Amino acid sequence: MTATDLPTGETILLRANESTILGENGNTLFSVSQFRENGVEVDNKARRHGGAAAIFVDDYVIPMTMVDSMMTINIRRPTKHERFTCPLIDLTSNIPGHPEEYTDPELSSEDYNELVDQFEERHLNIKRTERIVPDPAEYSKYFLFPVENVMKKTLQNTTKYDSINMRIPMRQHYKARNPLLSRRRILEPYATDTWFSTTTSYEGCNCAQIFSGVKSKTVSRYGMKSETDGPAALLNLFQQEGVPLSIKRDNSKMQTSKLWKTTAEIIG
Repeated sequence: MTATDLPTGETILLRANESTILGENGNTLFSVSQFRENGVEVDNKARRHGGAAAIFVDDYVIPMTMVDSMMTINIRRPTKHERFTCPLIDLTSNIPGHPEEYTDPELSSEDYNELVDQFEERHLNIKRTERIVPDPAEYSKYFLFPVENVMKKTLQNTTKYDSINMRIPMRQHYKARNPLLSRRRILEPYATDTWFSTTTSYEGCNCAQIFSGVKSKTVSRYGMKSETDGPAALLNLFQQEGVPLSIKRDNSKMQTSKLWKTTAEIIG
């Protein structure tokens, strides 16, 4: 019997029946099959390889750490008080085990084909492709035909390409890894302008930012107390309507530059 301290500060006792006593400074090698035969769930795959690296037993999660390519549990000698007060967990059965009984039958061809199908289903959506290097001449017409060096630098600093980190097995993310993809996309450009009023609304707004879809002619209005509230109006458009392909403005009337931050900066 030994003690282990959980990351929460709680101490539990672990009892390994049918184990070998190796002395004060000895280590004990446990059999994962012996744990599982006792109903203890073990994920001995390291976290760096996509596993949980933990033992699940009696509503407790006991973390493991990979040291020198071996999964280990930090243990220590329990105190006299802990031996009588801390919960006791049995990792192995108190009935003598017989390793020769833990043998699986040979895999049949049908079972093997089912195993292959399961593997292919898990990896069906994983495809690796080579990145296509953009041709500066192809995009130069959209940037008023700059010199080749300027066009290359422009493509290197755009957000057209984004890095995707594929992790298997997948896990839930409570915050979007790419905030831009968490918004609804509007597949048309939008035009915008600021309208001013001589009358103040009951919310205290003296002007409004107008957004109009170039193709759909959809109009959205967001009141503002001053022209400097333009970034907030643009963010409201992203949150309530969606993110358009691009936004065009009337430079003769717009004075603030804060409104025209990049979409990624505002959403992020």
